[in-house]
Amino acid sequence: MKRKCLKLLMILFFVLIILTGCDFAQKIYYGIFPTSPPNDQPTPVVLEPVKYEVTVHTADVLYAGTNADVFITIYGSEGQSEKFQLDKPGYNDFERNNTDLYSVTTPDDLGNLSHVRIEHNDKGMASGWKLDYVNVRNTKTDMAWFFQCKRWLAKDEEDGKIQRTITLESCK
Repeated sequence: MKRKCLKLLMILFFVLIILTGCDFAQKIYYGIFPTSPPNDQPTPVVLEPVKYEVTVHTADVLYAGTNADVFITIYGSEGQSEKFQLDKPGYNDFERNNTDLYSVTTPDDLGNLSHVRIEHNDKGMASGWKLDYVNVRNTKTDMAWFFQCKRWLAKDEEDGKIQRTITLESCK
């Protein structure tokens, strides 16, 4: 009797396979056995936060420093960062001939960097600022990019701009 029931179940199983297709049989098979079928879905990419070390050097000329709030956006082959405010609370940032170091974190690696946009909000008296350079280093890969500016970000100096896009070649 048990053999007849087993044969009947096997026949029903094969009829079910024929009627519903092989895909259904695979689902049943892999549901019974612990191994899983080949997955047609791409493996999800897990984003790892990446820390960038940003070094900013203010020029060594009279009145080069600023007390305005300074911001940076970093652009690379894999995307761009959000706009970060560069500030160390309780510290007088961006003074004449000073080098200031900041850390910013992006959700993922930005790839090979192409340019940065640096700007300030023009707050405070004599808010003009002469930026010498920005250096950005990916702390995960230790790759670094040097962006030389040597320009004023000031409404009353040069072209009156308080925002600069700095490529690896020049400051615009």
